Amino acid sequence: MKNIFSYVALICILTAVLMISSCTESPPSPLPPSEAPPTTTSQEPETEPAPPPPPAPTFEKRRVEETDPSFKFDEGWRKDKDERASGGSWAMTFRGYGGIAVPTVDIKFKGTGISLVHVTAPFCGITDIKIDGKDYPSIDSYAANPQNKITSIATDLTYDDHILTISPSGGSNPAADVTSAGPEPPPTPIIYVDAVEIIVPK
Repeated sequence: MKNIFSYVALICILTAVLMISSCTESPPSPLPPSEAPPTTTSQEPETEPAPPPPPAPTFEKRRVEETDPSFKFDEGWRKDKDERASGGSWAMTFRGYGGIAVPTVDIKFKGTGISLVHVTAPFCGITDIKIDGKDYPSIDSYAANPQNKITSIATDLTYDDHILTISPSGGSNPAADVTSAGPEPPPTPIIYVDAVEIIVPK
């Protein structure tokens, strides 16, 4: 009888050992290694480098002589040939010349700016300036000695069609002397229009 109890006790011990051993084994993988999903790592999306900025536009000055069809003189102007002029000639006027109270010239141009090529002299007066009907600073054409000059009128216009209007104001610098124009001086100071320089894109 004692042997039977010993045998039963041994079987119980072995069973307990087997149960403990089965609990410590690693659990089986839910998927075979060949079927396990690949591991992924999160990556920042690659960004394209910003394109370089477009090159800044470049401009140039284009000279247009007073003989060009874009100059529309009324009858109160006189055109003279002179080797000192930009293109070999220029136009002059003063208030009342040719029976015109205020002689004017309209100059059509397309650009972002414009300058006036004109004569300065002791007998020259003040030139009134308008662009598209808007008043711009007048130009004082007085100088102690006669010379050609380029005076900037506007540099910040939109690149579009414009009209420059030029006329004599009738006034002059206090130092001007109309009598120095010759033996028959005009009643009011003279102004000259020789050419214009237009700022245009290259």
